[in-house]
Amino acid sequence: MRVRDWRSEGGLDVLGHLLIGAGTVDGGTLAAVLEARRLMLAEAARLAAARRSEAEAQELERVAAAIAAAPDAGAAQALDFAFMTALVAAARNVVFTLILNSVRQLWIENAEMFAAVVGDPRKLAPLYGRTAAAVRAGDGEGAASAVARLAGEQERRMGGS
Repeated sequence: MRVRDWRSEGGLDVLGHLLIGAGTVDGGTLAAVLEARRLMLAEAARLAAARRSEAEAQELERVAAAIAAAPDAGAAQALDFAFMTALVAAARNVVFTLILNSVRQLWIENAEMFAAVVGDPRKLAPLYGRTAAAVRAGDGEGAASAVARLAGEQERRMGGS
């Protein structure tokens, strides 16, 4: 058996072990995950504005509207992941898609830990709507700005920044 250094040999599969080690959440790793999420989503939104199909624009608008109408934070949390998945799909960047796929199971298994990401969905709903509208309009900078504000607020709620 050979032990390798995760810093030089590891991939996203190591993230879960770093984030939740010995039953507790590592604050530094959580902050890094949320920061990377914000940065990736901003770039995905910029690309989505340029590359999206009509169906993808409609899906983003549909999910944004569903978040605005979500009955509670639990429902909004599931919709948040659906919105970000649709945004990344519209960006048509295979690496972003693989990153999202790698994080999905970690996110699902620890949903209670990420509940603060949405909190009161009515307060964040306008930012989902602005992101979707900017993607529809082909406004890459507007989409990147709106989703970065959204993810930044979510980061703040989680104590990541």
